[in-house]
Amino acid sequence: MKPKMLKKIIAGGMPLFLFLAVAWTGLAGKAWADPAATPAATMAATPAAAATPAALQGFMNQADYTWVNGNTREHDFPLDGKFFSPELLFDTNYSYNFANPIDHVVDGSTCVEHSGQVDVEHIGVGGDFHIPVGDGGDYVRARLMTEFGNYAEQIPRDDETPARGAWNVIPGVQYLTEAYGGYHIAIPGTDGMNIDMGQFPSYVGLFSFYDSENWCYQASYVSSNTPWFFTGMRIQFFPNDSLKIEPWIINGWQTYGMFNNGVYGLPMDLGMEIRWAPNPDMVFIFNQYAGTDNPDSPNCVKYHTDDSAVIKYMDNPKSDGISKMAFSLTCDAGMQTGPMYLGAGNYVGAGDSGLGPTGTGYQVGPSGFVTVGPDGQFGESFLGAMLYDRTWFAHDTWAFTFGGGVMENQGGYLALLPPINGDTGANYFSDPTANEAFGEYPGEAWTAWDCDFGLQYMPDQYFTIDLEYTHRASSLNYFVGPGGVTSSDGWGPGAATGSNQTAKNGGTFVPNLVTFEDLIMSAIMVHI
Repeated sequence: MKPKMLKKIIAGGMPLFLFLAVAWTGLAGKAWADPAATPAATMAATPAAAATPAALQGFMNQADYTWVNGNTREHDFPLDGKFFSPELLFDTNYSYNFANPIDHVVDGSTCVEHSGQVDVEHIGVGGDFHIPVGDGGDYVRARLMTEFGNYAEQIPRDDETPARGAWNVIPGVQYLTEAYGGYHIAIPGTDGMNIDMGQFPSYVGLFSFYDSENWCYQASYVSSNTPWFFTGMRIQFFPNDSLKIEPWIINGWQTYGMFNNGVYGLPMDLGMEIRWAPNPDMVFIFNQYAGTDNPDSPNCVKYHTDDSAVIKYMDNPKSDGISKMAFSLTCDAGMQTGPMYLGAGNYVGAGDSGLGPTGTGYQVGPSGFVTVGPDGQFGESFLGAMLYDRTWFAHDTWAFTFGGGVMENQGGYLALLPPINGDTGANYFSDPTANEAFGEYPGEAWTAWDCDFGLQYMPDQYFTIDLEYTHRASSLNYFVGPGGVTSSDGWGPGAATGSNQTAKNGGTFVPNLVTFEDLIMSAIMVHI
């Protein structure tokens, strides 16, 4: 962890105490963990994957992994059929922002968009097809899952690639969270191999695409600022019950399409996950990615590593009190390096980073390119961690989770942008004199941290009621304040970006962004 980030954590006081408390329970608690394995479940443990009958998985299904963050809680599948296993998800929430923004907008979250109102977050209808081929264990496989509700607007919003090319791909994909077909190959001495092509959830950031599978509703920065889906091909190889090796050949980082050629001159970008469960109480997940994701910057390469450990340190299923305890630790590091295209005349190196030839940034020349990365003049890096601890009570009917995370995102290149003027905020984010406002440009220093406390009631494996409190903070004005981020006519003629920034359309409205946010959230989730 960089000293600058650690200094900001310590200055907060509360997050340091939170992190020390979680670390102590995770390390000390292992000494008195129940060594007995939990009885075998009928569900394989695949992070960010939806429910699939164990008969189709053949891997990691020798133990109960329903306790793992990012995995389904289901043991039984009442709708399972011979050739098709249907699935239904329903996720609705209510949140309240203590800033009480006038336009009800919540920023920087992947599960909440509005304050002070009920939202239908996600309605998913679909399932898995599985048709046996011969008697050797092979089968044809396919999966479809929809994303109606706010997901259909929120998820596509963070992808710029549909702006390139003649075809608008958004109408064809925005209502799908998963859509792929493939084939399972039985390999003697192993648990086989899946070859799938299409759109599928990523495993980066530990938390699942589906809120009902997570320990808490509001994910921390490491998860929210890393991808929720990939489009391309994955190959899942299972050497045994405890190991999965999964290479990716994909379009890009949470993208439907591509802006450039693939990394290293290859046709597409590359990634991989390795998932290892040495025993029923431990799961380790390692994700790697390399790609060229910046528009018109084919030689600017993004590298990212995301690594998690999920460990159960107490298991007493017969107890009427505490039934189990577990913690998760996720650490991320990444960067962008090479020539990045910003467009001629744009400013870079602003903010409080002190980088660039003048110390405050400069204007790009006619070429429109600047060099970023370790050997360049401007920082484009990501460093983050999140730590959570969860305790189940009363035979897993209740659970309490607390934790949080920290993030330093130089250049803001993985940021969820505030929802001003569509996706980019135009002049609001590109003006180098706006040192107090969040800006996504090279050299901008951005640090953030959060903490979360949540209680979940789970009367059965298909239904969850969630109640949470989240505090999030930022070194730059990032969250929505009382004045909101929407003018009386949206971003039409009445809008402007403030007195110290370039006016927009001659208007006078100034979006109100602040450095912290306090939310109370509640949610009802059904997953069958």
